[in-house]
Amino acid sequence: MPIGPRTPGLAARHTWSGNVATVFCIKTVHGKSIYPTMSLDFDALGVARGGLLEEAIRSAPCPLNSSYAGPLQQVLNDVARSSQAVSILSTPVNQISRPQLHGSLFEAFESAIEKWRGGYKYSRFMRARHIFTLVNIKLATGENISESGFKSRFPRDNTPTKQLLSEGYDSTFDKKELAAPISATDFENLPELNRKALAHLESRLNRVTSACHKALDDFCDVRQRIYDSQAAPPPSEITELALTHFRKGRGPTRKIYDNLSESSRFWVAANLVLRDELHKSYFNKQLSLAGLSGLMPVCHTSSNKVLFTALLSTHYLPRSTLIACLLLTIVTSRTI
Repeated sequence: MPIGPRTPGLAARHTWSGNVATVFCIKTVHGKSIYPTMSLDFDALGVARGGLLEEAIRSAPCPLNSSYAGPLQQVLNDVARSSQAVSILSTPVNQISRPQLHGSLFEAFESAIEKWRGGYKYSRFMRARHIFTLVNIKLATGENISESGFKSRFPRDNTPTKQLLSEGYDSTFDKKELAAPISATDFENLPELNRKALAHLESRLNRVTSACHKALDDFCDVRQRIYDSQAAPPPSEITELALTHFRKGRGPTRKIYDNLSESSRFWVAANLVLRDELHKSYFNKQLSLAGLSGLMPVCHTSSNKVLFTALLSTHYLPRSTLIACLLLTIVTSRTI
């Protein structure tokens, strides 16, 4: 049951060819939509037409978000070995009771997902069963699947709790009370507590503001560095032949590029943005930006993808710069 790419079409619903359903999906990559398809072979699954699985496919939106397709396809492959699960998938919705749905199907889903590698089991289970909750036909017990109240055995996927800025210990402050968490503030009366707490919060907020202003300064520096490189003449170490190919829209080859000095590679990268209009295209995986320290001030990691976003600073705000702008907007509009 492969998932493969397709060209966007005008299909208003998922289609059938014999006992094979083609589910049209949508996925967004770097701001652009692509349209994969998922094939579900009922014969290979051992599932009969006319039952819950067919109704779920017919009820699913077209296109279906691809984040639901992968878990669904994987769990169907796994539960195909369960005669009880296959029986429920083959049975008309109005003939299935809530206990049957929960005990024979959803619990089978959970048992399969429990063996999968990696975490986020709760989220993967919810995605795998998603299209079934969209079915509008009532169960034999009188409720819709979305109202059947199944409680998953998996705990919710909680992301690690972030510590409040005011609750961390900051050794850069000379004053002990400002360095310590706000909850450790000593006081004798409420007015003193309010005064010290406000001073503590203001000091931490000033640190955030200073960091944001530095992030904006770093962005301006990186952007100017790119502009300067785009306006500068070609480095002397790049041969005339390589420059001729470059101006005609070819190269440089990876071998030539990797052997250039850092400043020359920066010039090439900055001018590729102009030549190939990289701000309009997908992330250029062939362009190695490792070691270009001139881009690092606006990068939160040194991955090639993040460095590429920094290279586009003449057109877009990098992540760190955008966050700094948002924080400064919040800080300057606050009322105390």
